[in-house]
Amino acid sequence: MKLRSALALILFVGSIVPLHAETDVNALRREVSHIEHAGDELMRLALDIENRTLRRRVVERIDEIYEAAERMRLLVDKDTTPKPIREGDLEEFLASLENASFGDAKVAMLEEFVRSNWFTVEQVGMIVEELPFGDNKVEGILVLYSHIVDKENAYRLYEFVTFSDDRELLKKGLKEMGAE
Repeated sequence: MKLRSALALILFVGSIVPLHAETDVNALRREVSHIEHAGDELMRLALDIENRTLRRRVVERIDEIYEAAERMRLLVDKDTTPKPIREGDLEEFLASLENASFGDAKVAMLEEFVRSNWFTVEQVGMIVEELPFGDNKVEGILVLYSHIVDKENAYRLYEFVTFSDDRELLKKGLKEMGAE
């Protein structure tokens, strides 16, 4: 009976730990450790099972629990840093952007595109180069800013606008976003 209760507990705990971006990673690591410790306890209990066939089946199931815990650990410890868009995909987008006729249309395309992509500061520069006017360039940078993966290079964003008025507008926009 103890064995069944322990197995049920492990399966229950494993099913209630959802993996979302906002989930506390340390809490998930602790839960995986709890599952592994429960597996250790089950293994000790399994040694008391006299029926060899049943003991072997129980040990196989416990091994599955350990394997599942290891897969969960790998998911939790996986590098979750967003990766910048691939160059080929960026080139395709730049070609589409180049075909748009007005600056506002280009910014609208950019707003849609940024939702599912991440960029380096260098890539932001390539995109902003396709925007015709200073205010479009500033708006484009501000749209892209939250999806920049290398914010340590954000100081270079000012290189992508020509006029001092636009640089001031960019500085103000970044400050409002809490970036400066």
